[in-house]
Amino acid sequence: MTEDAIPQPATFVRGNDDLDRLLAAPQIAAHVAQAHAEAEEMDRVHAMNLAMIRGRFGIVAGHRARRK
Repeated sequence: MTEDAIPQPATFVRGNDDLDRLLAAPQIAAHVAQAHAEAEEMDRVHAMNLAMIRGRFGIVAGHRARRK
C-alpha cells in the first residue's frame, strides 16, 4: 500500500460456491465428515465432564446461575 492509497472498507464475500466445489471432491468431503464427527464426540465428552463436575458438587446449571 502506498502512502497515497485510501484504505477501503472490508467487504463480505460469500464462499458458498467455493465450499460446494471443494466438498464435491470425495477426499475433502471425507475429511470434513471425519472432523465433524470428531467435533461432535468432543462436545459429548465435554458435556459429560461438566455433568460429572456439577454432580460432584451437587449443582445444576440453573441452580448455579440463581446463586449469583
